[in-house]
Amino acid sequence: MEEVNSLVLGLGSNLGDRIANLQEACLRIEQEIGPITSYSSVYDSPPLGFEATSTFLNMCITCATPFFPQTVLTKIQSIENDLGRIRSETGYISRTLDIDIIFFNHLVLTEGPALIPHPAFRERKFVLLPLNDLDASFMDPVTHLTMKELLYTCSDDSLISCSKKNLFSSE
Repeated sequence: MEEVNSLVLGLGSNLGDRIANLQEACLRIEQEIGPITSYSSVYDSPPLGFEATSTFLNMCITCATPFFPQTVLTKIQSIENDLGRIRSETGYISRTLDIDIIFFNHLVLTEGPALIPHPAFRERKFVLLPLNDLDASFMDPVTHLTMKELLYTCSDDSLISCSKKNLFSSE
């Protein structure tokens, strides 16, 4: 029997049809990585760390996967590239799609290409709000604080609003 790992991904888009980009990413994740077991609401947030003409739509999902972190990273980078992501060597830029591994089981990886948990998630309200939707009591394996506690202590003062409760509905 195949081992099933619990994976939490953060998704964002601020170019093109942002909702369609997130929807297509979720469909591809289900096809290539594993079944999505839960979706957060979709949040509208300003870019963090760079100027842009449009805001981001951000969300988090959980999925079950038989793959290990490096394979997941390779697969999400392929999905990003297929959906038009352009990478910059000089810093953050607008993008059609950004997918980050936030958690993988309760694993802590501090070296290599896949750092887990994602090193900056605790300082980003646009990640913490959707994580709180998924499971407010989930404990960060590094700080041993819950998502609700991390959200409460987060210093990010960005104005973020819930844009859509269900990614695949017309609401």
